Amino acid sequence: MVQEAGLSSKIKPCLELVEFFRSDAEARSNLVWRAAVQAKSNLNSEVLREIVASLGLNYSPFATKEKLLDEKLLANRNSIAHGRHEVMAAKEYLSLHEDVFGLMQDFYNQVENAVLRKQYRV
Repeated sequence: MVQEAGLSSKIKPCLELVEFFRSDAEARSNLVWRAAVQAKSNLNSEVLREIVASLGLNYSPFATKEKLLDEKLLANRNSIAHGRHEVMAAKEYLSLHEDVFGLMQDFYNQVENAVLRKQYRV
């Protein structure tokens, strides 16, 4: 279990390992997290899912926006970054901006609520 978590780039094996130590061991564990949040250069829906899971937050508000993140936001970012900037209509930009800002607000609210409820102490 430990080796699987160490070799995996996914958060699920790591969470299973932490749960094992929490439920099956009496001694307090001392886990050192280095760079716990890894965006891997480009934040896409898969990376966001991993970040949300690692923080113990609810991914469902973001699940319905995966296509928007991957096909609209990231595709436009990559296009600009690689010199292939395509002009986006103002109405389309404002819609994208509103959606992304809403996702950012959802993420912020979940983190803030987790802190206020001291869920990091689990």
